[in-house]
Amino acid sequence: MIDYIDSSEVWEKFRVGRIARTFIDKDNHDFIKVYHDGYKFLGILHKREIQIKNNKIQISDELSCNKDKKSKSFLHFHP
Repeated sequence: MIDYIDSSEVWEKFRVGRIARTFIDKDNHDFIKVYHDGYKFLGILHKREIQIKNNKIQISDELSCNKDKKSKSFLHFHP
């Protein structure tokens, strides 16, 4: 979330308005670099890198914007 705005506009349980598109920039067996355009209307691109190294997962996020923005990330894991 950026400034309390989701990357996709959810209207109801099964209805979504604006939908973020996801793109893979780089992918191999222990690293992936992706980005999405869900904040394009705000002039922001969200990039994420996930790397597995020494049995640990490292997640790095980057927001390309000119101003300081409040952001919050959620990771959902299946029980």
